[in-house]
Amino acid sequence: MVAMARVALHHPACEGDPARMLSCLDDLLGRVLARRTMMTCCLVVLEPTRQRLTLINAGHPWPLIVREGSIDFVERSGLPLGRSRKWQAVQTELSLSDIKAVLLYSDGLVEAPGPSGEPIGYSRLRETLGRCLQESVAASIASLDAWFRQQAPGDPPADDVTVLVAQRISGEPGGRA
Repeated sequence: MVAMARVALHHPACEGDPARMLSCLDDLLGRVLARRTMMTCCLVVLEPTRQRLTLINAGHPWPLIVREGSIDFVERSGLPLGRSRKWQAVQTELSLSDIKAVLLYSDGLVEAPGPSGEPIGYSRLRETLGRCLQESVAASIASLDAWFRQQAPGDPPADDVTVLVAQRISGEPGGRA
C-alpha cells in the first residue's frame, strides 16, 4: 500500500497543494482498495525561506514540536486515508521562527512493549525527547534509538519503528535544518 501511495502522490492528478495531494491519494486508495483498508500518514511541507511548516495529519501519531522550554504534540488529526468518502484535510501551519525540532514517528515507537509489557507511551516519549536532541540530526536519531532499545529491548521490535527528525543546527545564522 505504501508503494502505491508513493506512486499516486507523483501522479499529475495529485499535484498541487498538500491538501489536494492527500485528497487525491484518498480518492485513489478508496477506489483501488474499495474502502476495505486504510493508511495513516502525515504530510509535512517545510518551507525554510518562508519560515513555515505545514502539516496535514491523516490518522497518524501526532508530531512533536520542540521549542525553547516546551515540547508539544500537534494535536490535530483527520481520518486515515482510503477509509471514508468524506475525507477532508486537517491542515496546520506553524511558524518556524521558534521551532528547534520536529519529530515524526510511527506508532511502533510508542506502542512497543517495555520489559514489564506496558507500552512506551506518548508521555514517556515527550518527556524524553528534549534529552535526546543533540548537536546534529544523526546524533539525535542515535540518541533516540539508544533510548528506544533501552525501553523496548525486544529484537526485532513487534512493529515497524520509523523516526524522522528535523532540527535547527546550532551556530548557523537563523539556524539550518
